[in-house]
Amino acid sequence: MLRCSQMMKDRGGSIPTGVYSRLLLEMENEQPMQIFKAFLGSELLAGICIVSHGNAATYLLGWNGAKGRNLKANQFLLWNAMMLLKEQGIRWFDLGGIDEESTPGISDFKLGVNGIRYALVGEGWK
Repeated sequence: MLRCSQMMKDRGGSIPTGVYSRLLLEMENEQPMQIFKAFLGSELLAGICIVSHGNAATYLLGWNGAKGRNLKANQFLLWNAMMLLKEQGIRWFDLGGIDEESTPGISDFKLGVNGIRYALVGEGWK
């Protein structure tokens, strides 16, 4: 979570790490968060965190280093997570919103796996 938090800070944003830490504690006995990491040798390239709820799952947060971005490590992790979730009986996987302007590579991946576009109330407010 520290690398993800630093990445968001570098981009001018932040993540509520306290909320994620509390969520981890609350859910550990029911449906624990699943953490996926990609390595090249001993070098950490990327990591993602997913939580399941009923027959659905949500991509909570992720981190990609520079080398990981070049190698599309995050996409590799998400694809493998989808395959595992399917084996676990998960029918829906929420990858989050699609922002083709700010994150074109991520958007291409989400649309490439036949993601359904949706908008939340207030997303247009800045």
